[in-house]
Amino acid sequence: KANLRVRISGRQADAINAKVAGVMGAEEIDAAARGRMKIKIDEVKEFQAFFLDEGACKELLSPYKTLIHDSEPDIKVEPQSIFGLLEKEEQR
Repeated sequence: KANLRVRISGRQADAINAKVAGVMGAEEIDAAARGRMKIKIDEVKEFQAFFLDEGACKELLSPYKTLIHDSEPDIKVEPQSIFGLLEKEEQR
């Protein structure tokens, strides 16, 4: 949070949550105003975010979707007794 100058927040439940988000006044956004957000760079400004429903998102992204079949990883699991491990650590 300290490394970023920009804060963006949607509606917050109360002033405490808005303060945590770093955007004072985010609690004042009307609940009925879907997509309404506040951005703070040097000052707080209100803007309207775009809304895409899930179906539209899937349609837009479908040309870029590819299925990749990963082969089974070559992992060998060796059984190890857990009894006595603490004693071995204490001896180090």
